Amino acid sequence: MQSSRPWNFLPLPDLSRYLFRFWFWAGELFRIVFCVVGARFPARKMKGEGGNSDEDSRKEAVGGGGVTIEELQRKMAEFARERNWDQFHSPRNLLLALVGEVGELSEIFQWKGEVPKGLPDWSVAEKEHLGEELSDVLLYLVRLADICGVDLGEAALRKVKKNGLKYPVERCKGSSKKYTQLASVVNEEFRVDNVIDEYI
Repeated sequence: MQSSRPWNFLPLPDLSRYLFRFWFWAGELFRIVFCVVGARFPARKMKGEGGNSDEDSRKEAVGGGGVTIEELQRKMAEFARERNWDQFHSPRNLLLALVGEVGELSEIFQWKGEVPKGLPDWSVAEKEHLGEELSDVLLYLVRLADICGVDLGEAALRKVKKNGLKYPVERCKGSSKKYTQLASVVNEEFRVDNVIDEYI
């Protein structure tokens, strides 16, 4: 005889399975939200706790304040090590992979003509795809620098300072010309390359 209990709409084994699935996915949802919030609002040192060192400031300037180049290098190294991919990550292979990803990134803009800053006419899906391709390029670049033993953050800062000498504001402001085409700069390339160490 069928029970008249109103809660007996599912056999007990099925009810237990659905409850287990509910708590499992609830836990997964909490984990995802926690990770997203943690990534978007990373913990920072409060005033009075020693402040940021010069190294911390440099990392924040290079990495955007949330993720540093060093952290990306560690994650990429761990990712490759876990899959035994170090054997494939030679400088040549990584460079070719990087070029391939730049090609895929270029395809997104192909035939679109000039697009305004911020991509206001792009859909959420298009921007998400762009972010993925940009990330592929960045990750391969970081991995290539790591394998070659190049401190990418220091090299980038050094290059910015060197470009500052090649393109002084008073000579290139508002101009898209290369520094060799700028007046009074044509004969200074040798000087720039030789005095750069004095400014860095």
